[in-house]
Amino acid sequence: KKKQKQKLVPNKCGDKMTTMINTMTNISGFQALMLATAMLCNLCFGFVLLFTIVIMPGIGTLDNFDFLAAFKAIDGVIQNNEPVFVLAWMGSIMTLGALVWMACFKIGHPQRALFVVAGVLYLMGQIATFA
Repeated sequence: KKKQKQKLVPNKCGDKMTTMINTMTNISGFQALMLATAMLCNLCFGFVLLFTIVIMPGIGTLDNFDFLAAFKAIDGVIQNNEPVFVLAWMGSIMTLGALVWMACFKIGHPQRALFVVAGVLYLMGQIATFA
């Protein structure tokens, strides 16, 4: 006798998980670049937010000499090309530039303009931060 195959009845949770995995494994290069850009830009935002609400108020309680010494020490770490900081900061600029460039060729006019405006505003913010 031949064995009959049992039909597997997937549950709703399994269907959702399968759909999510298929979606994650079938992303385009543009979507992957958009995800990387979002992650790096948000990481930079986190650096700036942390510096603004924790580090500066903390060292602001020091006297002038100690404040300058602490600030120079922090700046020294950044200036010595801390790899994670440089990767996040420069990576966000480079991935956003690549994303805007790709958007010019892959996306329709109204959305393309949003990508270009976002790229210009982010770049202006980066220039203002470094100046």
